[in-house]
Amino acid sequence: MTGRLALALLAALAFAGARAEEYRESSYVFGTIVQITVIDADPVRARRAAGRVFEEFDRMHRELHAWKGGELVSLNQAIARGETHIRTTPEIAALILQAQDLAARSGDLFNPAIGKLVGLWSFHRTVRADPFRTRGKSRGSCRRARA
Repeated sequence: MTGRLALALLAALAFAGARAEEYRESSYVFGTIVQITVIDADPVRARRAAGRVFEEFDRMHRELHAWKGGELVSLNQAIARGETHIRTTPEIAALILQAQDLAARSGDLFNPAIGKLVGLWSFHRTVRADPFRTRGKSRGSCRRARA
């Protein structure tokens, strides 16, 4: 026990002079602002660490984008055409298995397989479509609540 205490004190003394600083960086990824905070005594190392995280987020954003060209779009298009035995990347296959598990465990309250609903609501467009409109006829309307 005394040896462990002595070792802990020596470790604490070794790092006593090091003063950790907070480094923050923000970027727009996945349709939202992402902020990363790194705590490190070396600001250059902190900046590099945040940069590596954002490089990975940027890669994921490019490769896993739901409606801009890429492997995920190709897979979704093949599924929509009714194809079976579709090849995809190991990363996408793992994401699908994970998403299926989360959907089952949440009783489908979380389910990323909502592509047709996303299309109906036009989430991927700058100008939103009226989701209640079918064949030129409006089925209903949304009224804004007034305070």
